[in-house]
Amino acid sequence: MSYEISWEPRGVLLCFSGHITIRDILNASVDYEKDCRFDDLLYVIADYSQITSCNSEPEHIDDVWVVDTGAKLSNRQIRKAIVTTN
Repeated sequence: MSYEISWEPRGVLLCFSGHITIRDILNASVDYEKDCRFDDLLYVIADYSQITSCNSEPEHIDDVWVVDTGAKLSNRQIRKAIVTTN
């Protein structure tokens, strides 16, 4: 697994490292969104600062968008921040 999920009282920290694929991003999203704590989350921080490369296909990017959009409809208070090095 190229990501780690850390739960905080009102948020989630996703830390990605090494080589990742868009499928890793999708899996991480599904992992925290299916958790019963999701409904009470206020924020998600996705930290990509430790990745070395990322491969993706356009259809998989759409998959992530669909999953995240559905989650946003379920929890309208949640905000997402992204951390990168460039």
